[in-house]
Amino acid sequence: MKKTLLILAISFFTICVSAQTAFGIKAGVNSASMSVDAEDTFGDGWSKAIHPLITASFLTQIELSYRTNLTMELGLVQKGFKIKISEGGNDGEVSMTFNQIQFSPGIAFNASDEFSIGLGPYIGYAAKYKLKAKITIDGDNDTITDTDTADFDDEEKLDYGVNVDLNYVSYNGLLLSAGYSLGLKDYNNDSDSDVYTNSGIMISIGYLFN
Repeated sequence: MKKTLLILAISFFTICVSAQTAFGIKAGVNSASMSVDAEDTFGDGWSKAIHPLITASFLTQIELSYRTNLTMELGLVQKGFKIKISEGGNDGEVSMTFNQIQFSPGIAFNASDEFSIGLGPYIGYAAKYKLKAKITIDGDNDTITDTDTADFDDEEKLDYGVNVDLNYVSYNGLLLSAGYSLGLKDYNNDSDSDVYTNSGIMISIGYLFN
């Protein structure tokens, strides 16, 4: 999987050399979630909570026509979910976070000189994992931290899906981006149970160097 991402990255830079391009960087927040029914999976009283995580990437924009650009991003996107409980004598939260190396090619359609709408797939690989749990049940406290990715095989570290975003680029290169990421990879190995896929609302700020 790592070799595949490397080949994609090399292809990405090769294309950029032969076309009119703008390079850039951006970073922001991913309000990450997963399609998990908290009560069905973890028990009564549990509910999903906001799980703000980090995104940071290098990007390029290759002009295909006046209204259309090829876009490519390569960087870090943290994904995962958080659940909480506060009921009776029970209180606590559990969070799971994956540091995902992600490649995202796409097409951006220019609505005007400043605004564009982007659409495209992504493929990611989880390089690091962290589970944190802090729970109080009937006065008993329990804290768990786990960062061992050895528990996951390469197939479980793989993620893929689609991104949709709205971008604003000012005349001096300032980039503002808001988008939604919808995962298509089902992490639930039990086909008779619910589908577990990643999702996230991403807000980013960056700069394009023309």
